[in-house]
Amino acid sequence: MIKNYLKIAWRSIKSDKLFTFIKVGGFAMGIAACLLIALFIKDELSYDQQYKNKDRIYRVVLQGFMDGEIKKSVHFQLPFADALQSDFPEIEKAGKINMSELFGAGKRGLRLTGESQNNFEDGFVFANQNILEILEITLVQGNTKEALLQPGNIVISKSKADKYFPEGMPWASLLYWITTPQDLIRLPALCQIFPKNPISSLIFCYP
Repeated sequence: MIKNYLKIAWRSIKSDKLFTFIKVGGFAMGIAACLLIALFIKDELSYDQQYKNKDRIYRVVLQGFMDGEIKKSVHFQLPFADALQSDFPEIEKAGKINMSELFGAGKRGLRLTGESQNNFEDGFVFANQNILEILEITLVQGNTKEALLQPGNIVISKSKADKYFPEGMPWASLLYWITTPQDLIRLPALCQIFPKNPISSLIFCYP
């Protein structure tokens, strides 16, 4: 019985190839679309789920009207985080993070002490100590509680540490910003590779 059904189906496919192509092709595209939508929803629902205190972490967004349209921004004056924590005692910690190239983040130049070759890296982020603790960024070297306490300190991802220090990163290692005059930057901490979907793909942090 099943064999006869298969023969009939095969004859129908051969007799009307265009109709078969449209039916099978549409069915395949429908399945593919459903899978893509499911993967997209899964990715959206997994966003920031890696944090243990995810239900207590918030990002402040400024909303206002400009030229008759609603505009949103996450850029605030530097003292804003301190003012929030001072005016609202229920806020345990308030972090500062700058990922905008307009304010100096993004692509920056650097070079190792004792070398003349300049290197340019994307992903520079300016942040303070609280960001490491709020985002629960773990370190494979260094102290999470002190990594960005001092001005000039920097946290570098393990992938970049392996690139610049393939034989291991000594505590005396130093980097220079390529600026005029050049600023000396210490490397007190080595950061693990970040999760795939954190608030930003941090590579360097600098308070």
